[in-house]
Amino acid sequence: MQPSEGYYRASPGQVCKLQRSLYGLKQASRQWNLELTRFLLSKGFLQSKNDHSLFSKHHNGKQVFLLVYVDDLLIIGDDVEGIAAITQALH
Repeated sequence: MQPSEGYYRASPGQVCKLQRSLYGLKQASRQWNLELTRFLLSKGFLQSKNDHSLFSKHHNGKQVFLLVYVDDLLIIGDDVEGIAAITQALH
């Protein structure tokens, strides 16, 4: 094995051990989805039992829906402050 092109700190024969999954690896999309799901659940969203890519949050009679499609998110609802809060948290 050779160190990545442009990486000059390694001595001959040394390589870097990856600590996290990266895009392009077989399990990367699954890992990304697990992390996103954990994050949304920690923010008070509930995952739909019928469509696992749909998350909803109901608060004070208002609601926010978040739909995940591959690596895109669609956020809709009548709670403008809730939408702003989850958008900011996702940044």
